[in-house]
Amino acid sequence: DPLTGLGNRRALHVAGGLWAAGYIAMVDVDSFKALNDRYGHGRGDAVLRALAIDLHAVAGDLDPDGRVFRIGGDEFVIAGPGELPGDLVTRIETALRAVPVTVSVGCAEWGPDRASGLWEALVVADQQMVRAALASVPSGQRAVLVMRYFEGLDVAATARALGCSEGNVKSQTARGLAALRAALAVRGEIGEE
Repeated sequence: DPLTGLGNRRALHVAGGLWAAGYIAMVDVDSFKALNDRYGHGRGDAVLRALAIDLHAVAGDLDPDGRVFRIGGDEFVIAGPGELPGDLVTRIETALRAVPVTVSVGCAEWGPDRASGLWEALVVADQQMVRAALASVPSGQRAVLVMRYFEGLDVAATARALGCSEGNVKSQTARGLAALRAALAVRGEIGEE
């Protein structure tokens, strides 16, 4: 990646093939689009470079073979061989305290008795990251999103379960999806009403 000096998705694929088992932590900057819109892309680029440096330090502290990759605009992956360190999320959050953003982190492992490979582990980590981003959504909206999209309830069943009107469920769903999109800075990847 020319901006950060990190490997990209292709480099992640190559590195993941070197290890029979490993772990990943997917790191997504919360509300990155808003940061770019408010302060400009130059500031956004500076934040991405700072994140790359700090995440690289975390990866190196964990394992000499640990690596960091930038796989999307504001998405990074720390990958390494062996088992997932239990304190990895805490290490990431601690390392990023000086950077003026918050992040959502999802972790996963691959190898025997785990996800079958790196790409399956990435899917699991991405799901974990979305769950982490849900914490930034107001509780009423979060409840509706969980019931609708994680539990698979329709509008009427969600309204009955929460003891509210279907209109309220629709309104809270729309607001919750907007808040989640803002946290993840994605468009069109999360269910539409």
